[in-house]
Amino acid sequence: MSLRARVFLFFLALVLLPIPTRSEAGPKAGSLPSLQAEVQRLRELEFLRPVRALEMSLEQAGQEVRQMLGRDLESSSTRGREFFLQTLGLLPEGTSLEASLASLFGEQIRGLYDPRKQVFVVVRDAPDPSASSGFPAALGLDLAELYTLHELVHALQDQHFGLLALEERTRGRFDALMSLRALLEGDANLVMFQAAARRMGLDAGILVSLLGSGPAPSLPGLDAYPQFQEAPRFLQEFLTMPYFQGMGFVAALHRAGGWPKVDGAFRDMPASTEHILHPEKFLGGEDPPLRVDLSALPERFGSHSLLSEDTAGEFLIRVWGEENLGTELGREAAAGWGGDSWRVYSADQSRFFLWVTAWDTEADAREFEALARKARAAHPDRIERHGARVLVISGAPGDLVQVVSSAAGKAKIHP
Repeated sequence: MSLRARVFLFFLALVLLPIPTRSEAGPKAGSLPSLQAEVQRLRELEFLRPVRALEMSLEQAGQEVRQMLGRDLESSSTRGREFFLQTLGLLPEGTSLEASLASLFGEQIRGLYDPRKQVFVVVRDAPDPSASSGFPAALGLDLAELYTLHELVHALQDQHFGLLALEERTRGRFDALMSLRALLEGDANLVMFQAAARRMGLDAGILVSLLGSGPAPSLPGLDAYPQFQEAPRFLQEFLTMPYFQGMGFVAALHRAGGWPKVDGAFRDMPASTEHILHPEKFLGGEDPPLRVDLSALPERFGSHSLLSEDTAGEFLIRVWGEENLGTELGREAAAGWGGDSWRVYSADQSRFFLWVTAWDTEADAREFEALARKARAAHPDRIERHGARVLVISGAPGDLVQVVSSAAGKAKIHP
């Protein structure tokens, strides 16, 4: 078989695989040490200690995921984030992020690495993926092994860089959290794809040179997950972006300086999803995000008190843009992002948000302004552009709109 044909079959096989959000099945008995050794060779990083495995039933593993999500999704910031996403139309009204993510992860979970317990959790009653994945099996790909390799990379990351400490640095900041997830999952996905390439007799270096050079692959394998198929586009993108855009980001770093360059990104992390979507900016040290400082704004407007504050980032704006303008124009509207910050204020029966965005140029700001006006055309939002800054106020009582607008003018933009 020619190299061209084998490369084609390789990519076809991989886009037919379900996303390795959680490993499809645990390793065969006694195989964990050999898979750890393979991860070390591929990732060029030594395990500091053996990885412990812990068996759980599917029900227990689902409870474990719900507990992890419950710890990670802080109540006040999560409520504010839900309102912000619902107002933008990215989540249906009344949607619970915690319940939605627990359902989606629970649909896919077959194994995971838990950094709090420092164990690889194996679901003992998980079905064998090979039985329903004849095409990858015919190419010599053992899905259980590949997905276990993916999770073992997370254990390796934890031992060298400390996953809990990294997560703590991003707590309560959506854009920073997505950047970290993309680094973690992109690293693990690249190792998994390299392992798959070697099993098919392909040069893993060719794979690294190809990954990230084009759009994310279509994912027909996900039709095996009905809840994923029915989920809002934002949640689908939230789940898939770290694996594929993240892998493109890590592949770009690997091309630039091998695994030491990737290791360096764990110490000097990508500052925003802009760096993930445009790895050349991260590699060149270009376009660091602006910090939109809302600390001069009051914590109360009338009866409304501050509920939460966060940053949307280019990734979220890109999804919003694609939803309202289509893929090409939506991405153009998100490109040129400089920084942003939003606040949600809450009273007993009322909530509103203000959102201050900063852009690289006035032309970029005008594109975002056009997106906001189109997306919110049916709503009485206040949308203002001042040079390369755009303000969106949504849901504020009429007597507060001007007060909020004046206060938002005090936002400071820091390099």
